[in-house]
Amino acid sequence: VDCCEGVTSIVQKLYWIINKQNKKVIFVINKIDRLVMELRLDPSSAYQKLRSIVNALNAMSSHSDYFSPEENNVLFASGKLNFIFSVKEFVSKFYYRSLNRNMNNVNEFAKRLWGNVSFGNGKFSKLDEKNQIPTFLEFILTPLYKIMTHSLSLEPKELAKWLRDNLKIDYCPISNSEYNAQLKSVFQTIFDSHDGLIDAVVTCVKKPEFIENAFRVQETPSTIAHVVKAVDY
Repeated sequence: VDCCEGVTSIVQKLYWIINKQNKKVIFVINKIDRLVMELRLDPSSAYQKLRSIVNALNAMSSHSDYFSPEENNVLFASGKLNFIFSVKEFVSKFYYRSLNRNMNNVNEFAKRLWGNVSFGNGKFSKLDEKNQIPTFLEFILTPLYKIMTHSLSLEPKELAKWLRDNLKIDYCPISNSEYNAQLKSVFQTIFDSHDGLIDAVVTCVKKPEFIENAFRVQETPSTIAHVVKAVDY
């Protein structure tokens, strides 16, 4: 799904074709870089845009299907910057240490990063006040925006220091002067695998024989490249 175009008639048609075949669906909201670099939306407006897309997905789906990032069947991507992630993967990349390196904590945290949920005073609560910040906006979009803006504005060595000091990410600066090269390099460093995509597919299918093969797929870069290419520009 193009994050700027939203749920088009083509998306609807493809969904109904797959749905009639009784197959599970994973949606990838692609081109999220455009929200920042072309539409120049602030994080709050970008969140509302993404939320409207997820709502539209559920509006067209059958009652048996529910699509949402915390359900691991809605992912986010940028083919141009060569990354794709699930909410769960984002949490494991950025908050694993602060969650005591515990995957159960990661899973529970990820489940609360979409919808009318806010975080304050050390606990999650229902989003019911105008000045409260949705957890997805606070813990995912805001860091994502900071990474993009700093990658475009800082010199390579300054960026490497900022990533290390603020996000605990070891980044090797590049000398490529091409526009967006540094930004693309940063995201390739952060999302250096496609674990979120693989995990989502495995969760969606839930077949033991597929799960066994899925982890073999991690050792087959050409297969992963083919899947990622499917969500490219």
